[in-house]
Amino acid sequence: MGLLSPFGVNYIGPCDTYLPRPGCKQFHVNVKGWRAKLNASTMLWGTTFIGTEGTELDLHDTLGLRRYECRYEVEARYNIRENWGLQFSFMPINYRDNHVPANGFYFGHAFYPAALPILTKWDRYIYRYNLVYDWHRSKTSVSSIFLGSNIYDDKLSISNVIQSRSRSQGFALVSAGGSIERIIRPVKRATASMKCQASIQFLNSYLGWDGYAAWRVAVPMECGRYGYLEAGWRWIVLERDEPSNIDKTSLDGFTATAGLVF
Repeated sequence: MGLLSPFGVNYIGPCDTYLPRPGCKQFHVNVKGWRAKLNASTMLWGTTFIGTEGTELDLHDTLGLRRYECRYEVEARYNIRENWGLQFSFMPINYRDNHVPANGFYFGHAFYPAALPILTKWDRYIYRYNLVYDWHRSKTSVSSIFLGSNIYDDKLSISNVIQSRSRSQGFALVSAGGSIERIIRPVKRATASMKCQASIQFLNSYLGWDGYAAWRVAVPMECGRYGYLEAGWRWIVLERDEPSNIDKTSLDGFTATAGLVF
């Protein structure tokens, strides 16, 4: 069992089995469907009207956002060289929920009383740009490292019949990480493999990570093209903790992917 055998799973296919991967000047596109679970997450913005610390709002208990929501992500990569690629992805996170708070709270210097219905809107758009380098390529495995930037466009709005407040912010984080994919076994004309990927994001008082593990079945097509289906689990955590600006979010859940290399 070597370095490129994740979780102790060894390659057991025939010696002529080849792991499909993008070649030079090829495009790689995929669409991910994600049933995301919003875990314990809190936000705080501003102070009370007398300048004391505001309320750290629980996105479930205080604001009433649902736990499960289906999300998607679109990803594209272009290989400028055999082992160098430019990658872009876009993921929208959108919640709209009505709720009756059991306790009063502060948001953006404004007080929201208990028992008065509120409408919460949370929109977070994530744009990822990466330069990818495949530092290891063999017949049965590929391992990559990447470096780039994650750009966030984030807006949280809370309104009732009296007032409405919105915290809107945009920020960019540095992202660095790596991935590994290895053949598990051939399946008739297809190839089954396992892929694991993880990255860390930081800057502007933020720190977070993004992890992904999945099984993939790739089907070869003519002229070096192939398509694949993937199923696995994903985790996203991002935190910022400042006296009047707290942003702690955590999501995870099952994900399914359909992709094409051409």
